Amino acid sequence: EEVEFDAVVIDTTPPAVPGMPQTTSPTKNQSPVWTWGAVAGATQYRVFEDEVEKGLVTEPTYTSTNLTEGTHYVQVTALDTLGNESAKSEAGYVVIDLTAPAVPEMAGLPAYTNADALMLVWTAVDSAVKYDVEYTIAGVTTTVEDIDVQTLTIDIGSAVDGNPITARVRAYDAVGNVSGWSDEVSTTVDRTGPVVSVVTTPASPTTSPRPAWAWSGEDEVSEVDYYIVTLGSELPFETEGTSFTPESNLADGTHVLKVKAVDIVGNVGEEVEFDAVVIDTTPPAVP
Repeated sequence: EEVEFDAVVIDTTPPAVPGMPQTTSPTKNQSPVWTWGAVAGATQYRVFEDEVEKGLVTEPTYTSTNLTEGTHYVQVTALDTLGNESAKSEAGYVVIDLTAPAVPEMAGLPAYTNADALMLVWTAVDSAVKYDVEYTIAGVTTTVEDIDVQTLTIDIGSAVDGNPITARVRAYDAVGNVSGWSDEVSTTVDRTGPVVSVVTTPASPTTSPRPAWAWSGEDEVSEVDYYIVTLGSELPFETEGTSFTPESNLADGTHVLKVKAVDIVGNVGEEVEFDAVVIDTTPPAVP
C-alpha cells in the first residue's frame, strides 16, 4: 500500500520589519528603555546597539545598560518560530547628556539693608530651564524650587537688627542635570538709626560768640554716614564731622544745638538736644 507522509509546509518568508525603536531623548538616564511595535508572527527580536548584537528578546522592548555620554542607536530584527528573520529596522537614536549646566552667578547684595523685601538676581545659564534658590534668614533656611526666571523676591520683614541673610542659586537643564551652587551672597539687616552722644557742651553763660560743640555717633550694626545739625531756628545742614563752631559771631542770647545721625542704610537716629548756651558779650554800664 502507498504510504502518505504528513504534509510539509515550507515557510521562508521573514516577518515584517519592526518599527523604529523609540525612547526618551535627550536623557541623563544611562539605561534607557526602548520599545517598538509588535510584529505579527514574530516570537523573538534580535537587538543591535551601536552595530553590536545584544541578543534576543521575546517582547518588543529592550533596556540599554550603562551607556556613555553621547549619541547611541538601536535597531531590531523580527524572527518567527522557524527562525526566519526580517531586515533591520530603522535606527532609533538616544542622546545621553551627563553634563551639568554652568554654575549661575548671583548678583551681590548691599552690605546692609533696612528693606522688608529683597530681590535676588542671577545670571541666565544657556542650557538651564529652571533654577533653585536657597536663602537663609537668621539661621532658618528656605529652598524655592523650579524657578523659570532669573529673579526672586523674598520677604525679610521678620528679620531684625543684626540678622544675616544669605542666598545662593543652582541651575537645571532639560534632562535634570544640576549645576553646583553659586557662591553665597549676603547682607545684614539694620533697621535702627545711630545714637548720638554729647561730648562737649560750651560753658554757659559765655562771652564767646563762637562756642564749640562736639559729639560722637555710634551704630550697633552698620556705621554712621553723616549728621544733621540744627542751630536754633536756622536751617539744618549735613556734615560728616563730629563738632561744630559757628563761622560767624552768634548774637547775644540763648542758643540750642540739635544733632541726629544717619547711617549708611539711611536709618535716622533720635535727635539729641544739647543744653542751651547763653552768649552774653554786653559789658556792664560804665560806673
